[in-house]
Amino acid sequence: MDEASASATQALRKQGNKAIVLCLDLRKTLSTPTFDPSQQHAQELAQLAGGGTTSPAPAAPQTAQPEQTPPATTADAAPSPLPPTAGNTPPAAPPTMATAPGGPGQVGDASFTVPATWRAGKATATEALYQRPTKDRGEVQIIVFEQKPMQGDFKTSFAATVRGLFPGKPPELKYIYPAMTRTGLPAFHVRDGSQLRSGKSAALRAVGMQLPGNQIFVIMLLSTDHYGGLYDAEKELTSVVSSLTFRTQNGVRPWDPLVNHGSGSATGVYWYSTITNMPNAFGGMDTRAERKYVVLLPGGRAYRDLPSGGHVLDMDFAGLCHDPKKANDCGSYDLQGGAVTFRWPDDFGLMAESTGSYIAGRSLESEGSKYNYVGPVNGDLKLNGRYRSFFASVGQTAFSSNAVSSEKFITFTPDGRYQKQGFTGASFSNTGAQGTVGGKHAPSQGTYRISGYTMVLQPMNGPPESYTVVFEEQGQHPGAVFIDDEAYLSK
Repeated sequence: MDEASASATQALRKQGNKAIVLCLDLRKTLSTPTFDPSQQHAQELAQLAGGGTTSPAPAAPQTAQPEQTPPATTADAAPSPLPPTAGNTPPAAPPTMATAPGGPGQVGDASFTVPATWRAGKATATEALYQRPTKDRGEVQIIVFEQKPMQGDFKTSFAATVRGLFPGKPPELKYIYPAMTRTGLPAFHVRDGSQLRSGKSAALRAVGMQLPGNQIFVIMLLSTDHYGGLYDAEKELTSVVSSLTFRTQNGVRPWDPLVNHGSGSATGVYWYSTITNMPNAFGGMDTRAERKYVVLLPGGRAYRDLPSGGHVLDMDFAGLCHDPKKANDCGSYDLQGGAVTFRWPDDFGLMAESTGSYIAGRSLESEGSKYNYVGPVNGDLKLNGRYRSFFASVGQTAFSSNAVSSEKFITFTPDGRYQKQGFTGASFSNTGAQGTVGGKHAPSQGTYRISGYTMVLQPMNGPPESYTVVFEEQGQHPGAVFIDDEAYLSK
């Protein structure tokens, strides 16, 4: 046992059941039950540590894999390979592994920030294995890094590398999606899963990048925890991919919608409508009419949602981008002639790029969908009519049925007054009981003002209420009013 292995083993004895992964000596370490963090997965971890990407012969014959259904994104849509760089050989320098929580890590040409929860072991210049602690000692979460020469085209090499790293039944990898790194390298990502050799199922998340010199760099997350632990591990994988830099791209600024954004100078709101069927909480299906938005802001900034509460073209873009729930809607755009190029955050810290047509004040294309321009209200618009918003959700199982519904009305008059009212109801029935509940919303009235993309209601008693408002058609009696993206149809 070398000095590093001995010191790690000594630390392991002090920490009891806590696992320290020794990448190069994992077989010997795991062969001793005292040091086995998860005996049922020792074989899998050992294969990952010592087998590289060469899949050993299975312990028992496996059935032939059925022909795969073509993925949602075809090879034609894959990112264009970068030209090989002459003389670029695989790195030979030993990696710098993390020495402190949140410290630096290096594998091959890549440098990254290691999450504080990850436990690092030894590694070669082009491979590394980390383990992430789990709440349940019977579960395992490991992360594997590898850089190697590409065999065949990028997509084929990515799939082969991921299958070779997976310690069990080869995953199908049915849906492999193209993307880009934030420094512009072609990339793929995939969500899948399969069975380990022990028979236990494991979720798989993998990201691959094509490097200059015909090299491929892959990060794979393997988790037998399919719930909260997997969600947390995915977030950490995203942070690692976002922090990646490569020696072959020295000096390249990563894309950032707040700093390194686009050069477009347009403004405006664009939208399109779609009908979707979605499962609801009661076991049924809801049919919904949804609207998708893209807001163009000066300075090449773009937002793919509609902020509520007004303040659309003067939104707090930086604040939204720092909100974890909104950050994925912050993007950038470049205009060139009649074309617009969008960049949006993608899964696992990657970036999606799409180019489509652009006609100022009429339409644009983003991610394969056509959006139509929605103009702001010029001046002070006065409406005349009654508008209704309705929602219902119904479902049933073998032993119960449930339903909930709500209806809201708002009436506008040309002299600037409004009145709101509505109700909410719910019913349930099961083998033991049944019932119905409901109630009316207290009516309110006051004055209103509509300008730009903002509607302000001033109740007779209470503070003003600000909403985002858009119209398919403008005038005193439009067919629909969309208030904070909630559709109110004319009665």
